[in-house]
Amino acid sequence: MAAAVVPNGIVPEVLKYYNFEDWSIRVKTYLLGKELWEVVVGTETEQEDDKAKSKAWRKNNAKALHVIQFCCGDDAFSCISGLSTAKEAWQALEEEFKRPGVIEFFDERLVDNDAEPGDEIEIMETETTEGEGDRSNFFHHLECRNWDAAMDLIRRYPNLIRARIPSTGMTILHMVVLYNPGNVSIVNELMQLMKAKDLEIRDTNDCTALTLAIEQNVDIQIAHKMVEKNKSLLTMWIAPQNRIPVGYAFAWNNWKMVDYLYPLTPPEALNSVHGAELLTRSFCALKFDMALDLIQRYPNLATVKDNHGGTPLAQLAGMRCAFLSGSQLKFWEKWIYNGIRIEGSPPIDNQWCCIFPGRLQVHLLAKECKMQ
Repeated sequence: MAAAVVPNGIVPEVLKYYNFEDWSIRVKTYLLGKELWEVVVGTETEQEDDKAKSKAWRKNNAKALHVIQFCCGDDAFSCISGLSTAKEAWQALEEEFKRPGVIEFFDERLVDNDAEPGDEIEIMETETTEGEGDRSNFFHHLECRNWDAAMDLIRRYPNLIRARIPSTGMTILHMVVLYNPGNVSIVNELMQLMKAKDLEIRDTNDCTALTLAIEQNVDIQIAHKMVEKNKSLLTMWIAPQNRIPVGYAFAWNNWKMVDYLYPLTPPEALNSVHGAELLTRSFCALKFDMALDLIQRYPNLATVKDNHGGTPLAQLAGMRCAFLSGSQLKFWEKWIYNGIRIEGSPPIDNQWCCIFPGRLQVHLLAKECKMQ
């Protein structure tokens, strides 16, 4: 009977997408030493008609399966967590991780420019030839945050700039934004090497690099470089509620990004449900200057339902904190307010926002909405 399995020091590193060959050799050697490899390859099977042999097989199978699971990281374990035999687990890992010379990359020829939100971006695979060893190390450099080594490989093999880590779908741009957001120089070089469509690559969470930039509150220069390279990013939906980037920045309270993205967002994107949500969020955040600008430019937004089914006007009406109780405006504020004549939708006057902030802007907004 095989000895008890004590899986300490079996492998120096859990299974990743770049190390299957070394990992499998070490695990196989360990299992051979524990007389468990026959269970994995299937030469030793369960004898259901022999209770003693069946019991011994189940015990050895459990030991072998435990060793394999113990040597897996989170990504690898998720592939085999529902499997009950060591043979099935090994085959599943081999199928998923043994991919020599194969790199996933984004091919702009496969993208439907008229795709609707929710449509998947297609991926193709290409066999690597020269430099296969270096390319197989690319993901390793990314996971180890070895940016210099990764960039050296990209300079030698430009297609790697679109290579995606299979477990996360992230490109090097995603990784830099997420783990090294202050490195503007790398982003600048990547922007020179990337095509505009490369910036539309989404990871497994449906995030573009700009999405991560919003979440990480990175230097505005990084977002500027991305938007400058591909202005269609300004209107690309962001899961889970299909917000546009400026609305997503609002949701993350990233005011620097809001101030940067708002004036760049196309009018057709603002004059829609996205604009209604932006107007509602402007009220909630007490950003009345932006709210006044939106309602002056797009008066119909006051009654357009946002993603939550409410309207900006209803949101404003329910904000007691935005209105003075009882006396409302002071005498001089009333005098100015009554003298205001609103005609059409003139551009926002920043002087009013500076001299009469807060509640006076609310009354201006209320007056605008009342006229609609």
